[in-house]
Amino acid sequence: MVDRLGKRGLLAREPDEKDRRISRIVLTAAGEDLRERIRRRFAELVAERFAALSDEERAGYASLVEALGGSGAQALDQPPAR
Repeated sequence: MVDRLGKRGLLAREPDEKDRRISRIVLTAAGEDLRERIRRRFAELVAERFAALSDEERAGYASLVEALGGSGAQALDQPPAR
């Protein structure tokens, strides 16, 4: 998988400064761009799904997710774009 993403220019291997046996895998600029596009699209999909809920229902759901240790609650912090 890392090799495939590297061939697509999304990842790069960088040598570790302290241990030459280690190669660090880092996102390239193209990888960062793709990650940001995916993050934005995911936020749009979440907003679309939760648009049918009232503000109170969204807040209740966000509280539940947070209580369960999830990190998806911040996606619900903003009301959906209409």
